[in-house]
Amino acid sequence: MATGFDGRAVKATLVLMIVTFYFMTSSITKFRPSHQENIPQITPKSFSPYATVDPESRDCHMMYTSNSCSVLPNFFTHPQARSEYSQSDPVIDFVHLAKTGGDTMRLCLRTLAERQGLRKPLAVDSDECSLFETLTNRTVYDIRDIDVIYGHKANGICELMNYEGSAQKCSSFTILREPFERMTSHYFYLRQRATNGEMTDNVNAQESKRLPIERWAIQAGSEMRNKFFASVDLRSCRNGTEGRQMEPLATFNNETFIQDIVDNFDRHFSVVGLTSEYSATLKILQRVYGLPFYDVCDELQINKGNYDNKTDTSMQQLKKDAILRLKSDARVRELLDIDVKIYERARELFQKQVDIMNELT
Repeated sequence: MATGFDGRAVKATLVLMIVTFYFMTSSITKFRPSHQENIPQITPKSFSPYATVDPESRDCHMMYTSNSCSVLPNFFTHPQARSEYSQSDPVIDFVHLAKTGGDTMRLCLRTLAERQGLRKPLAVDSDECSLFETLTNRTVYDIRDIDVIYGHKANGICELMNYEGSAQKCSSFTILREPFERMTSHYFYLRQRATNGEMTDNVNAQESKRLPIERWAIQAGSEMRNKFFASVDLRSCRNGTEGRQMEPLATFNNETFIQDIVDNFDRHFSVVGLTSEYSATLKILQRVYGLPFYDVCDELQINKGNYDNKTDTSMQQLKKDAILRLKSDARVRELLDIDVKIYERARELFQKQVDIMNELT
């Protein structure tokens, strides 16, 4: 009998071990629940993941690099999710776009919180890393400590919070305005404030005093592009910079991706409101959340100065002329192309919301 080292036997044993390991790991992968695939896990002191994921592969929503399924879809166009609104008592997240009636909505939410015994709303308007590190640290902040969120930086904030071990969901809503009208209103609002010696540290405000509206619009950029086509990326915070970055989810000329966002807008927003239909928007919010949005907030109105005074015919004519100038500029039309597409989709969704709400009552 040979008692020496048998190299062939060792090789055969190694091959058998490798094959066995392969089939074991393949089986684990094969039987992993499909809804858990591509779902990043947020751990203490970790940050919002940044990965390029095909939007069509996401089960829940389109707008973020993660797929946590924590954000409820539209209450009216996704009837299968309606029960979750009452069962999970969702956190209300208002995404504020400039010059859409957002300051009035903030006042509304503060008033409702006080009258309905809710906790004070969490305002998210800062780019400071400390805020977002706090929100992503499970040992410090928990979604169950919050009832209402609002702010210019509130889009995607729910993706940074702790949902583990909680059935609670987050319900986002926003209010949109016709893009050329919104841009014009923003321009005159900032110009008036800057002329009055206010907002001295706001570049767009100071530039509005010296630039014609077309050049200012190009410098200011697209509000909807900045809000809805970027994902919170906190990697820069680790590198010692002062603020978070907004990383684009895809190149802006990717027509397929843009259309996916537009088509699936209702997969992310529980309610899509319109500035031009503000009272009706409040009625929709009251129906969805069971809070007296319309009853309490319909008469509220702030930040409505001379620049937006419909009785001032000279200002109204000035604004009409400015809108025509914006629409006549090819560069501005290209800049606001995404905004126009989203707004048209929002108008369509708004009418569906009204129609379905009337059917439900």
